[in-house]
Amino acid sequence: MYGYGYQNSGILKSSGGPTLGPVNLVAPVISGTAERGETLSSTTGTWSGVGTITYAYQWKRDGANISGATSASYLLLEADDNAFITCLITATDDEGSRSKISNTLGPVLGLPLNITAPVLSGTPTIGQTLSTTNGTWQGKATISFAYQWRRDLANIGGATSNTYELVDADYQTTIDCVVTATNTFGSAAQDSNDSALIAGITPSISGVPTFSGTESVGQTLTATATSTLGRPIPSRTWKWQRSTNGTSGWVDISGATSITYLLDAADENKYVRVVQIETNAVGFDSANSAASGQIAPEVLAMTWGTASGKNWGTASGINWG
Repeated sequence: MYGYGYQNSGILKSSGGPTLGPVNLVAPVISGTAERGETLSSTTGTWSGVGTITYAYQWKRDGANISGATSASYLLLEADDNAFITCLITATDDEGSRSKISNTLGPVLGLPLNITAPVLSGTPTIGQTLSTTNGTWQGKATISFAYQWRRDLANIGGATSNTYELVDADYQTTIDCVVTATNTFGSAAQDSNDSALIAGITPSISGVPTFSGTESVGQTLTATATSTLGRPIPSRTWKWQRSTNGTSGWVDISGATSITYLLDAADENKYVRVVQIETNAVGFDSANSAASGQIAPEVLAMTWGTASGKNWGTASGINWG
C-alpha cells in the first residue's frame, strides 16, 4: 500500500492517510495594546469540521509557551517586556485536532530597552564641548532621559546635561556619557561610545612682557606678563638676561628667576630684559621683553647735618666736612 500526501487550507497531510480534524479557514487574530499591564484577547479564527468544534488556547512569548496562559485573554506581565506575543489555537472536532497560530503583537512596551546606543560627538580638546544623543529606546511612554558624564569611567561631579565642556582635568583621559532612560516601570542605562584621548593646547603668548622700575644699580625691576593661551592652564616662570649692547649676546643672569630683579654692580652700563615662559603638559612658549636702557651707576644718597656751625654730610658711607 502506497502512502500519499496532499495539502488542504495550508495543512500538510502525512503519508499513510489524511490528518483528521477541523480545517482552518480564517486564522485566529489577537488584539489589544502591546504594553505591560494591558490585556490581549484572541479569536478562535474560522474552522470547518465534523460535529461540535471546541477550542483551546496557548499563549506564547517569543515562540515559547507561557505557563498557565490558556484562556482567550492574556494579561501582559513584566516578563513580556520587549517580547513578541502570539496565541496558538487548537480546534478539536469529532475526528481529531488541528492547530493554527495567530498573528504577532509586539514588541511589548514596558521597561525602557535600548535599541541604539547614545552617540558622543565633538572635538576632544580641552575647552571644547562634547554632546551626546539619547540613543534609540523602546518602552512605555513617556520616557525621560538623564545624563552622567564620566572621565575614565569615573563620574564627573555636576556633569549631568547632554553637553559637557572639557576641562584641564580631562587631559589625556577618555570621556563617555551614560544615558539613563526612565518611565513609570523603572529605569535602564546605556553608555555612549568613548571619546579619543583628550588633547591639550600648546601655550601661546600674545604680545610681549614688560617691566618697570628705575634702571640703575641698586634698584628693583618688576615684570608684568602679557596674555597667554594654553590648556591645561600653563605655569609661568621668569628669566632675566643681560647684554653688553642691548641687541645681541643676551646671557641668563644666574639666580634671576623671579618676577622682580635687583640690579647689581654687574649690570652697570649693561642692558637687561625679562623673559616670560609659559609651560604645560603639551609644550611651552616664551617671549622676551624689550631691552632696558643702559643701566646707570648706583645713585648715592646724601644726608646733611650741622655740627659746631659747620655743614656735614655722608654719601655712600663717606663723611664730608
